[in-house]
Order: sequence, then structure tokens, then C-alpha cells
Amino acid sequence: MKLDKKDISVLLEMQEMTLEVEGLQKRLEETAQELGLAKGRKAIHREEAVLQKREEALARAKRDLKGVTQDVHSLQQQIESEERKREEFGASDFRRLQQFEEEMVAIRAKKEEVEKSQGDKTIQVENLEKSVRELHLKHSETREKIEEREERFRAKSKKTGEKVESLRAKVKELTLGLSDNKGERFLDMATRAGGVAIAAVERVDLPHEDNLQEGNFCTACQAIVPVSVLEALDGGETAICTHCRRVLIIV
Repeated sequence: MKLDKKDISVLLEMQEMTLEVEGLQKRLEETAQELGLAKGRKAIHREEAVLQKREEALARAKRDLKGVTQDVHSLQQQIESEERKREEFGASDFRRLQQFEEEMVAIRAKKEEVEKSQGDKTIQVENLEKSVRELHLKHSETREKIEEREERFRAKSKKTGEKVESLRAKVKELTLGLSDNKGERFLDMATRAGGVAIAAVERVDLPHEDNLQEGNFCTACQAIVPVSVLEALDGGETAICTHCRRVLIIV
């Protein structure tokens, strides 16, 4: 790819813009990590899962309490019904009265047992209701905090996106102004070279003249630039780093 000074100038401008685009996108990714957006969403999902299980447990407990309450009511009705039957017994029905009293003792004992269960389940429901309320409050606070961060990120993302599109439009415009597909080839090279397709040669004169070539480095990969490549550059030719295959320039 034969490049003149004007081409190099345009390509350097394109390179600066493409690197700026990469920098903007990287900073946007870093911002998302700093704000903890991914972790925040996971926290919301975890809280929702816990809340759903707790609400399901509350619903079961309420059903159980309703069933036990109905049992207590049924036993009370049975006791009242049996008490009315007592009036039918005569004073001489001692054996029947004795059997009746034994049955009533058993019914009342059953009722006490069910009432105890009712009390336990009432406490269980109250505790679960309190827990659900607390979880709802915590979940609401977590969601509010994460959504506020997401809104900040969306605003930053929009601003970054507009800047990126502007830079890409300028790169495209510069690309179209270059002949022989130099712009497209440069962008392809830049993609493969981590964004830097043009690198300067750093010249450092060493004490021994016969080792002069060892003092010239590609600033992109730090490889030694041979004397032959330097001579080509000094002659106005296009030169490529023999190590990283980037276009070399002398500044």
C-alpha cells in the first residue's frame, strides 16, 4: 500500500478517531461494572425469587389456618349439639349419662388440641405476613436504587452512542476521500492490530555506530527496526514493521 504524506496524515486522523471510539466504548463498559448493573439485576431476581417463595408459604399457611378454624367451628357446633341432647336424658339414665360425659371429654380435648394448632398457625401467618412486608420493602428499595443507576447509565450510553456515531461518520467521510481503498484496508488492518495500524519509529542513537539499528524501535510492538526499513522510510517509501506488520512512520 503506497502512502504519501497526505495519506499518512488522513490515516493518522482516522486512527485517532477509531481509538477514541474504542476508548469511549471501553469506558462505557467500565461504567456499567462500576455501577454494578449486572449484579444489581441479579440481586433483584434473587429477591423476587425469595419473595415469591415466601408469598407461596404465606398462602399455604393461610389455607391451613382456614381449615383449622373451620375444624374448631365444627367441633364447637358438635359440642353445642351434644349439650342439647343432655336434656333428653332422665335422672335414671346414669349409664348413658356417663358414656355421654366421656364422649364430651374426648370432643373437648380434640377441640383444645385443634385450638392450639389454630394458635400456632395464627402466629405462623402473622410472622410470614411481617416477613413478606419486609421483603417487599427491601425489594422496592433495591429496585429503586438499581433503576436509578440504570437511568444514569442509559443517559451516559446515549451520550456516548451519539459521540461514537459522530466519530464513525467522520471516519467514513475520510475513508471515502482516500484512493485505492486505502481507507478500507487501513480499517481492516487497524481491527487486526488492536486499533493501531500506524506506528512511529523511535530513534535512539547508541554509542557504537555499528549498533545504530538497535536503537530504533517500533513504538507499537517495541521490535527493532532494521536499517533497511529506516532507509526506505528516509527515502519516502512506505514501510511495514517486520514484527507486527504495522505501517511505520518517522515523526
